[in-house]
Amino acid sequence: MKLTFRDSFIKHLQANLLAISGMFPSSISFERDSAEVIVDGMERSTNKRVTAKSPNWQFDRLVARLDRDLTVSSGRLDKEFLAIVQRSRMAAYNEIRGIDTPPDGERPAQAVMLGRDFTRLMDALKNFVNKQNEPAQPSAKLFQLEFERDESGRGIVKAYACNGFMLVENEAPCALAGEPFKAYISIPRLKPQKTDRVEIFLDGGCARISFGDVEFKTRQPNNPMNLRETKKNVSFSGESKTIFLNPQYLKTVAAAMSCAADRGERLEITLRGMTEMVSFKCEGTEALLCPMRPPKEYLDVQAKKVETKAG
Repeated sequence: MKLTFRDSFIKHLQANLLAISGMFPSSISFERDSAEVIVDGMERSTNKRVTAKSPNWQFDRLVARLDRDLTVSSGRLDKEFLAIVQRSRMAAYNEIRGIDTPPDGERPAQAVMLGRDFTRLMDALKNFVNKQNEPAQPSAKLFQLEFERDESGRGIVKAYACNGFMLVENEAPCALAGEPFKAYISIPRLKPQKTDRVEIFLDGGCARISFGDVEFKTRQPNNPMNLRETKKNVSFSGESKTIFLNPQYLKTVAAAMSCAADRGERLEITLRGMTEMVSFKCEGTEALLCPMRPPKEYLDVQAKKVETKAG
């Protein structure tokens, strides 16, 4: 059966919606036929079927429908809806005519995040970078952001920071336009509002971030340390023991130990079992923290490992 413009357009619209779906609440899902349902609704309201010759106003009506149905609960994403409809339209037009898509290098390296997700990401990373200049390794003061799609096709950003003694990886949803890309940025001077559109893109040798009336840029370092690979290459040896702690309670313990340490640098942590109290000792001060019950998913995985070994 010959591929029609409508079928191709729906296919590309589905993929593009999925790429930004991580920015929507979990209550909004994008099933396999969600794009077709949206297009069907627009066609009924306009009494006109989508074709390669459809007028611009019909696609504008589709953008308005997406905006009305999804923006209320997700923030200001109207520009993303316009962009994905335009990209889907062009991709469908090229596909039915056998025109090759642009090479990766010609596609835009750009992503959009909601302000709340961007701020949460920056807060998780900011204490893991060097505050002092390191001429030999300038990227030690920067965050490494890798914008990509997960196994389901959803847009995500994996972020890394490392000061030589500590390394952190964090993940957040994003709307990814074009091909995956990597950017290094410095700690932002200002924070966006929760519903601001935060645009991150590469411009020549710089990474640019903008939201509202604010824009700042970071020159990309030469031969930067690849923190993703660094994390993969960290070796662990010996027997491991896993426990689960409440992060807020752990923050309270860490604050107490920091005050007690004064000039001390060593904190002694003793783990005895999954459900036994964890001991934190420093400079004559000891704090005890009760672990949390392991989640069901973890217990299920452990049970399967035991069954595998027994079999």
